[in-house]
Amino acid sequence: MRSPISNVNYKALELKFKGMLKGSKTAKQLSLVYVIISFTLAFKFAATLEIAIPLILGGILVLWFSITHLWLRGINESSETYSELITAISVYKAQLLKRETYEQYVFVFWLLTLVPVFLDGKTISSFLVVKLLAMFYIVIIIGNAAFKKVKEDIQDMEHLIGNTL
Repeated sequence: MRSPISNVNYKALELKFKGMLKGSKTAKQLSLVYVIISFTLAFKFAATLEIAIPLILGGILVLWFSITHLWLRGINESSETYSELITAISVYKAQLLKRETYEQYVFVFWLLTLVPVFLDGKTISSFLVVKLLAMFYIVIIIGNAAFKKVKEDIQDMEHLIGNTL
């Protein structure tokens, strides 16, 4: 049995939720690409431990974050009833809020581990420092905007449901 929500609202809710799940899966896949980048660069710079060790640590940190925060656990992705969908959205929201606490710090740390690779063999100039700072700010701004959009989507879903999860 579906519930007091109309079939149109149920489909809209389900479609929005599936889109959010797809975005989360993309984030998980990208984080695994970052791990591969870190370990590949660490192997390439193995002779230079002051470059290789931070790369390995950054890769391990992103891997830990991916496993503990990006793997969607306890979420029924093929909810067939209204109550199953509400439960899945509620679990997703809780995981998202937990993930938000750490994500920005993890990926900024990961980017910092790439700086020595970027600087290898280059003369450090004011322009180079400004480029690096701009890159960090852009990453932070994009990350914050993405989380804001997801939170707005969750609020839209809560509005469709008619109450707060």
